[in-house]
Amino acid sequence: MKAKELQRRIKDKHKVEVPYKRVHAGKELVKKIKGLNLDDLLDNFRQLIMDKWDIRRDISNKMEGAILPHIIKDLREKSRNLDMNV
Repeated sequence: MKAKELQRRIKDKHKVEVPYKRVHAGKELVKKIKGLNLDDLLDNFRQLIMDKWDIRRDISNKMEGAILPHIIKDLREKSRNLDMNV
């Protein structure tokens, strides 16, 4: 199934707009981890999460002052669409 078709199916079934770039990146990630054993798969997921936390921490360390709710929202928005390469 191609990314455009998957994007359309997600929209039809779940009524959610998913950007093409995110669908394509997800398909590429699945190709990389598809044949892994369960322990390697879980370790790969753990590594992705740890990398994401590290990037978010770096972004938050660059910010100065108290972290207010709208600042936290900005931080999440800035770190949400980061390219994750494993």
